[in-house]
Amino acid sequence: MESIFTAEAFWTQFDTTEAMQQEIKRDLSVFEGIKTFIEENHQWDTYIMEGISLHPSMVNDLKQFKNIEFLFIYLIETDFIKTRNTIFNRGLRGPANTYPDWIKEREIKYVESFNQWYLNECKKYEVPYVFVGNDYENT
Repeated sequence: MESIFTAEAFWTQFDTTEAMQQEIKRDLSVFEGIKTFIEENHQWDTYIMEGISLHPSMVNDLKQFKNIEFLFIYLIETDFIKTRNTIFNRGLRGPANTYPDWIKEREIKYVESFNQWYLNECKKYEVPYVFVGNDYENT
């Protein structure tokens, strides 16, 4: 689904917290689709899923499925210089050269905030995670 906002319109209207809340709300809808997919494909006994839309709080809901193996691990980015360079060189909402630098600064804050949120959620729900970046650390 394509966004109805340009990057500039989006970040003019929403702050980082509001953007995160929208993403989390959207992810709840995505999760309903994930559960339905598993329910309808019950002949499989192992699932590998990747995606930011599968939150640590959702892990227990997936564990309800018996005779299915899930491996949960979250990657937490710790190299914010790399994050900054990626956003300024590649962009987040689109090619970096198509929108102003003030939006990239908001996107950096958004990514850093979401990484912290995921780390907090992993700890809260006791879901394994791995730090990735220059200061790589296994947890």
